[in-house]
Amino acid sequence: MPIQIDTASYKENGFLLTRGALSDLDFAPLVARFLELASARTGETYSKIDDPELIAKISSDRDLEMYLYDSIRRYPELVEFSLAEILTCTISKLLGGRDNVLLEKIPFRIDCPMVIRELAVWHQDHFYVKGDPETVTAWIPLQDTSFREGCLMIMPGSHSNGPITHDTTILQKKIYPSDIFDREVRYVEMKRGDVLFFHGCLLHSSGNNISDVIRYSVQARYLATSHESDPGMGKRIAIS
Repeated sequence: MPIQIDTASYKENGFLLTRGALSDLDFAPLVARFLELASARTGETYSKIDDPELIAKISSDRDLEMYLYDSIRRYPELVEFSLAEILTCTISKLLGGRDNVLLEKIPFRIDCPMVIRELAVWHQDHFYVKGDPETVTAWIPLQDTSFREGCLMIMPGSHSNGPITHDTTILQKKIYPSDIFDREVRYVEMKRGDVLFFHGCLLHSSGNNISDVIRYSVQARYLATSHESDPGMGKRIAIS
């Protein structure tokens, strides 16, 4: 069934949640690469990313976690996953059908249970991504992500203010805008296969992962070819 893309709602609210956009086939190459890297590093064999032994191993070994976070981005599967047709077609409509690019730097987050050191406090992606404020993030969980797993929270319509000052430091290195907490907050629980697209200036945060599984997620970012991006986001990959 075709995915319904409500561009008017995206413009008004700053986000679009697409249910069931991706299939197991879309995830398979990326998951296989991740499991291959984990097995090569640990000497153990894992058949799925929610293997309890793998979760325990990553959660207890910060070096392994960082190795997997850094290594997965050196392989083509992450870019290929982010160029899935359903993603790029949606981006084309959200950005008005112009020529678009994918930014090469694609975080593959590994949020272990009950760990907050990398917690994404309230922020706009534009504060970190820079470049064009209209840049769109596709946030894609690799598992069902409810309140327990630390689903994203958003402030609908907050993108309309454009870039705002992030002025308060917490957790030693995280910075958030302090003058935002009179807005509506919405929890976005998602199933595997769902994709949340949102504007670079939409205020959002992630919840604490209080489950017993790792919350894996991909954050792919796209913008119009004619617009600028920060060099720190890597090469601009043309979307055909």
